[in-house]
Amino acid sequence: MYKTAFLFPGQGSQKIGMGKDFYDNYSTFRSFFDHASEILDIDLKELCFNDNDRINKTAFTQPAILSVSLGVMHLLNENGVYPSISSGYSLGEYASLVASGIVSEDDALRIIKIRGMLMDRESGEGKGGMAAIIGLSNAEVEDVIKNMENIGIANYNYDGQVTISGSIDSVQQAMELLKQKGARRCVRLAVSGPFHSPLLKKAGEELFETALKNTEFHSYSIPYIPNVTGTVLKENEDVRLLLSKQVYSPVRWSDSMDTLIKSGYNRFIEVGTGHVLSGFLKKRGEDIKILSCDSIDEFIECIGDKR
Repeated sequence: MYKTAFLFPGQGSQKIGMGKDFYDNYSTFRSFFDHASEILDIDLKELCFNDNDRINKTAFTQPAILSVSLGVMHLLNENGVYPSISSGYSLGEYASLVASGIVSEDDALRIIKIRGMLMDRESGEGKGGMAAIIGLSNAEVEDVIKNMENIGIANYNYDGQVTISGSIDSVQQAMELLKQKGARRCVRLAVSGPFHSPLLKKAGEELFETALKNTEFHSYSIPYIPNVTGTVLKENEDVRLLLSKQVYSPVRWSDSMDTLIKSGYNRFIEVGTGHVLSGFLKKRGEDIKILSCDSIDEFIECIGDKR
């Protein structure tokens, strides 16, 4: 028997055409996507299906990816595929909150629109950047940057790949030092700002005041793993504060996957666009089932394998 976890992708998974096959072929997806467009006051069909440059702008990327993920989750549920636990990568945490019953779909969409706008504003062009560091352990990267200013680790993807984030000068300096340390690759990422770094603390605090503080949060119906801790949410943890902190703190994804695998979860479904999270899992070499829902063919494989 499988113990199933839903994983929801974050920024960087976006692409023109995401969700279009589902929209054209499944009324359930179409109905949700049209509803999400109304809640967001964004034409998601124009944004996701037609060639444009807005899809890579944070204020639009985040609502678009969340909407595709939630639409695909509707289809999985409609076909009898449900998770026993959920986790999401950065903005994907909001889809995870919906899957866990903590936040309603409409509230998640409203929050993520504000989150995207705040992060876009605070990380505007030239304020900072990010880089993927491959081939060093987490501890080695931490040791190199621990005494540097305006930089930190943004994403712990798996041991051997992390993402650093901060001011342009600090990121560039860190890349040079990490190459000297023995990093196999240091790759600047095509992002618009220093996400999940202390430079975005103002955005996180404002998100709390403008969106999180007055949103209704419920007890979870299935467990979920916050990015900030990498462990299953505890009863005394305040989700609002965790989500505020998440904006300027590391995504502890490798810890989250450790938690799931050690707890016996053995089927992982990446719900939405892309294969980034599936790729991270495959790097671990674990004896687990890894599925994606980036296409209709992949979706059909998911709903046909629900033991």
